[in-house]
Amino acid sequence: MVFHRSADWCVYCKLQMVQLEGHLKEIEAAGGQVVAISYDPVEKLRNFADRSKITFPMLSDADSKTIDAYDVRSPNAPPKFSGISRHATFILDQSGVIRAKMFRLSYKERSAVDALINGLKEARTIKEASNIKPESTP
Repeated sequence: MVFHRSADWCVYCKLQMVQLEGHLKEIEAAGGQVVAISYDPVEKLRNFADRSKITFPMLSDADSKTIDAYDVRSPNAPPKFSGISRHATFILDQSGVIRAKMFRLSYKERSAVDALINGLKEARTIKEASNIKPESTP
């Protein structure tokens, strides 16, 4: 799950979404699936996704309930943008357990695709290790 400020007005967010789309096959090969979340209305997300040929889900959290549930609401946003999230990426396993978190306090220092792929690989290794059953002794 990639939280971003806005695909409508945030240039850095737009670039990030395009970058993720450009590396989508690589991310999927590492076991990941990208889902982007922002407070943007559905129509703005749809317009951006259509123009930029984004194929992964871009979800609208217009009331910021998910943003608040993950505690990523931007504390310094002006009232006009009070629902925006900070830039944050969460890697969840198939059970919904958070396996990794990547935060950047500044939009200029966001997680690179390499860090995301490494996080996915580490999460998969942890998940696989937790599924190994010890051998029984007679």
